[in-house]
Amino acid sequence: MIYVAVAGIPISDIKLVARDILLRFYAVDVRADSYRIFRACWRRRVVVTENPTDVMVEPYVKEYLDGDRVLGTELEALLSNIL
Repeated sequence: MIYVAVAGIPISDIKLVARDILLRFYAVDVRADSYRIFRACWRRRVVVTENPTDVMVEPYVKEYLDGDRVLGTELEALLSNIL
């Protein structure tokens, strides 16, 4: 559904909206016990998601969760295949 919802919108616009709006929603969904375990990992913190990493998840993980890497789908690549 994400890919259909943003089809035809420039990636730069999607990134702006994602940074302003989605960060708030992601923050609400983080469970305290999960966050404690995530922060306890001292070597490398990796988040795996089915949401688009480059424009939606990665900024949140790196800025707010102090994660090292995000593995998931890439919106730009999938949109270019669809269009």
